[in-house]
Amino acid sequence: MNASETVKNELKALLEMQKNLTALVRDKKDFIAFGTTYQHWYSRAYKLVESLAMIRILNQLQILASLSSRIDSVLQDVTGHLFAELQDAELVAATQLKKISRRAAGALAGVVLERHLQSAAKNHNILIGKKLPTISDLNDPLKNKGVYGTPAWRKIQLLADIRNLCSHQKTTEPTDEQVEELIAGVNSVIKSVF
Repeated sequence: MNASETVKNELKALLEMQKNLTALVRDKKDFIAFGTTYQHWYSRAYKLVESLAMIRILNQLQILASLSSRIDSVLQDVTGHLFAELQDAELVAATQLKKISRRAAGALAGVVLERHLQSAAKNHNILIGKKLPTISDLNDPLKNKGVYGTPAWRKIQLLADIRNLCSHQKTTEPTDEQVEELIAGVNSVIKSVF
C-alpha cells in the first residue's frame, strides 16, 4: 500500500470513529468510555493532521526558497506593471487636463515620456552623463545603442519639441492638435520602447 492510500485509509477510519464519539457525547452517561475513545481518536487524528500540515509547510518553504532565485525578476515584473499603470493613469489625466490647460497637459505628457526614456536607458544599461537628462539627452543614446531606429528617434524628437513648446515657450500657445499628438505619441512610445 502506498503512502497516499495509507493516509486515505487512516482518514476514513478517523471519520468512522467520529460517529462513535458523537454517539457517546449524545448519550452523556458513560464519560469514561467517551474519554478513552476520544483520547484514542485524538492521538490518531493529531498524528495525521501533523503529518499533512508538515507536508504543506515543507511545500511552502520550498516555494519560498525557489523565490530567492527569482526575486529580482519577480520584483522587476511587479515594478514594470505598476510603472505602466501609473503612466497610463498620467496620460488619462493629461487628456482630461487638456480641457483646462493645454500647456499643463503637454507638460505632464512630456514628464511621462522623459521618465519612460530614463527607465529604458536603465533597462539597457545606458549611462547618461547628466543628472537630470531631458528627452533629447535620452533620445540620442537610446538610438545610438540600437534600442530603436531613426523613425522612432525622429518621432520622439518631435514629441520633445511639442513638450518644450508646452513647458517653456510663453509666446506661442500649443494647439489642441499638438497636445493630442503629444499624448498619443507618448502612449505609443511607452507601449513600444522598453
